[in-house]
Amino acid sequence: MRCRSLFLSCSRPVLSSLRYTCNTVRTVSSKGQKGPSLPEESEPRSVPYEPAKPGRPIVRLVDISRLDLRVGKITTVARHPYKPSCYILAIDVGEDTEWPSVVNAAKQYTEEELTDRLCVICCNMKQIVLKEIISSASVWTATNESNKKEELLLPPANSKLGEAVYAEGYTHEELGPPDLVINAKKPLLGKIMELVSVSGTGTVLYGSVPLQTSAGLVKVPSLRSGLVTY
Repeated sequence: MRCRSLFLSCSRPVLSSLRYTCNTVRTVSSKGQKGPSLPEESEPRSVPYEPAKPGRPIVRLVDISRLDLRVGKITTVARHPYKPSCYILAIDVGEDTEWPSVVNAAKQYTEEELTDRLCVICCNMKQIVLKEIISSASVWTATNESNKKEELLLPPANSKLGEAVYAEGYTHEELGPPDLVINAKKPLLGKIMELVSVSGTGTVLYGSVPLQTSAGLVKVPSLRSGLVTY
């Protein structure tokens, strides 16, 4: 398999996305008096996906269905020539070409430990160049503040390469396809990641909903009660 080194080199249309937050809503009576406030929701919310009418953009809320998360397998690992703390990975997601990704994991893993390992990969990230090396996708890891440990998320062993990683109620079938491109420098990704965490039992959550594949839950091998980064 050859590496997808020119991924996203061509211009691609990007779906227009409108972001908004659900603020406290008050009703106003005919006399101008304010009615009671609606209760705030503690869990992430979304709405069913509906195709846009001609000439109108698709309206989507900020939730994890905007991301193209898949199961990947790391096939090759090489030390970054200009950034010793990073590895250059080639990741198989069941396509004809592999996805290149640069990860800051040299302090946590040896090259042998990462080779042939399953991972969670986000495939609609905007391509970036890190010290002359192209990274076309992001590999998700978990960390916590207590011991500064960092671990790759681990899909179930019998997951299929390329299959979706999702949270119930936030699937692409329910809410629409993922964005074509996610820019890590824009607020959208940060708002989504605020709700992704690792539970006290090592299960990866979106809000209180576990991330999973068709084979079961996505977990972290040993880290507990942490954050998820990309």
